[in-house]
Amino acid sequence: MTNLSVAKRADEAAAALPHALPAWVYNHGELTRLELERILKPSWQIVCHLNSIPKAGDYETLDLGPESVLVLRDRDGTIRGFHNVCRHRGARLLDGSGNCPATITCPYHGWTYRHDGGLIGMPVRDLTFRVHGLPARGSKENATHFEEICGGNALNGAIGIVRLGGRASICGPMGDSRETSSRYIFEQMAHEGIETKHIVHMPGLVTPISAIMIDPSGERTIVTFRDPQLWKVQLPAADKLLEVIDDG
Repeated sequence: MTNLSVAKRADEAAAALPHALPAWVYNHGELTRLELERILKPSWQIVCHLNSIPKAGDYETLDLGPESVLVLRDRDGTIRGFHNVCRHRGARLLDGSGNCPATITCPYHGWTYRHDGGLIGMPVRDLTFRVHGLPARGSKENATHFEEICGGNALNGAIGIVRLGGRASICGPMGDSRETSSRYIFEQMAHEGIETKHIVHMPGLVTPISAIMIDPSGERTIVTFRDPQLWKVQLPAADKLLEVIDDG
């Protein structure tokens, strides 16, 4: 047998081999999950070349399955990488590529971060508007005035404290314990580990209802309806509440 015939047979054998993966692998959910879990996530991934983010505030994002990361050049020229989510509600911070000249602002509630990842602003305000009663479904009633409160931030702060290993107790009025939203919120607080023994359920009342307003400038404001009867709640004395701290 000549060298030419051997080479020919080798070429024919190579030609018979498939040159691509079978079509089914490109649309197979379980295989995709395994690739992410065992190949992609444990290995280094390239987000971009350094030349792609030459100026302070330049950023690029990378999506890898359900995960998203961003890399950014800060004011000192340092390259920094972060999970591309807001620490408040997990909203996506940035898309694609671009430039954040001063800060990174979450599009959901407006939390603002420095280029080094430090949180520097929480501009969302909780507002209570006062009306005579809960409007019927589909109807509107003008509010007499607005009042700024900190209810939403207090609950968020309590969740953060217990998740970091601390203790938190919430005191205040809630709607009737049989009301759906009241029961759900109460159960979720207990699930988080927040002490709820000082929560006062108000029979026949509705737990505050919230909505988000966006003005022409893009500022987001949480507006909450609270039944005026909630303010008639009788809360424990301050000394009673402070016993939790003394016991801790």
